[in-house]
Amino acid sequence: MAEKIKNPFIHSHDDDCDHDHHHDHEPFEPADPAQKSLADAMRVSFMILKVIMVFMLLFYASTGVFTVNPQQQVVRLQFGKIVGENEGLVYEQGWHFGWPYPIEEKVKVPTIQRSVSILDTFWYEPSAAGGNQYGQPLNPEKDGSLLTGDANIVHGRFTVYYTVDNVIDFVKNIGQVKPGDSRYTGVAETDSMLFADDLVTNVAEQGIVYATAQMNADDFIKGEFKRDAAKQRMQDALDELEAGIRIDRLAVDKSEAPLAVQPAYNSVTNAESERSQKLNAARQQRTNLLTTAAGEAHDGLFKLVREYELAQASGNTEAAEALSQKIDTAFDKLRLPADLGGAAIGGDASRLISEANTYRTETVELVKSEADSFRTLLSKYRESPGLFTSREWQQARETIFTGDIETLYNNGGQMYLELNADPELSRKREQQRLEQAEQDARMQSNQ
Repeated sequence: MAEKIKNPFIHSHDDDCDHDHHHDHEPFEPADPAQKSLADAMRVSFMILKVIMVFMLLFYASTGVFTVNPQQQVVRLQFGKIVGENEGLVYEQGWHFGWPYPIEEKVKVPTIQRSVSILDTFWYEPSAAGGNQYGQPLNPEKDGSLLTGDANIVHGRFTVYYTVDNVIDFVKNIGQVKPGDSRYTGVAETDSMLFADDLVTNVAEQGIVYATAQMNADDFIKGEFKRDAAKQRMQDALDELEAGIRIDRLAVDKSEAPLAVQPAYNSVTNAESERSQKLNAARQQRTNLLTTAAGEAHDGLFKLVREYELAQASGNTEAAEALSQKIDTAFDKLRLPADLGGAAIGGDASRLISEANTYRTETVELVKSEADSFRTLLSKYRESPGLFTSREWQQARETIFTGDIETLYNNGGQMYLELNADPELSRKREQQRLEQAEQDARMQSNQ
């Protein structure tokens, strides 16, 4: 009978008849080389398996390490419960350690400002041909609109800017997307923000409808939208939900009247625009004229003159006199009184006053000079009237007859005629006269 091969991994007491009852066994050494090789291979395999398990355990533990990027915050959930919820603990930018999934879940929430656009909810659908639908009624199934407080229909497009400012409330009440929702199938944080976009859009539409109902159509179309009322309505709805979202700004991208009345409204708008342009041009011209007239002090000076005219028209002579003195003082000092700002008077008023002052000074000095000369001559005349008179006549004749002059004068009832008999001078004068006559004739023919 063949010898039974023993299993090297099973130890039987029946085979240990030579041993005592203390079981002091020696390490098993297979006698067969094949069994020894198999045992060595098994030991090596177990060692490799242990190393792999250790590495897998370390790798699994390392998945708990997470990083938080700028403009982002992270909330840790342990078995669905927020870690440090009582302290409102959130993790800021940097590296952090936590337990790996599924023990813990890290919910990343962007804190950067986001925006949602409301483009079609309150806007009409363009025609298939791409043209205008002027005169066509609205289709309630396709065209959106808003109703104003004065019972008119308008259209608008809006953009809402918001920020997650309370990450704990956001994760607890908004950040968990319900399973099975086909709209949210991506990464959890992206799904959460898409859900937040939808939530903000919904509350924004409610706020816009609420604010539009408190204003008239003209103000809405001009862009004078009640942003504060709409924003407050939106924020109240989000606060009631404890969404952890703050509405930063509501922008009106476009506002229009219904297509059926747009031609008429555009005509009115164009007329108002033209009126405004002409008014602005007139105001600018008025400002330029007043500035040219009196510089930066024109407003105060105009007010003074106007008050003076009103006082005169009302017969209040005392007030008119006081205002007249005030105006004179301002022109003398070229500066308005302190109660009117104290601005310097410039422009034409300043120039004319300066020229008048200069002319007055020159005239006074000239009169003084002539008076001094007259006094000097008078004293000489009193000393010797005949000699003085003869000398003055001599000087006068020299002045009169100097140059190309022919003079006729009467002295004491007798007629004296003094002629310059130089024929050369006469020819020159005649030549000049002829040239002037010829030049005048040419000018008349050209005209």
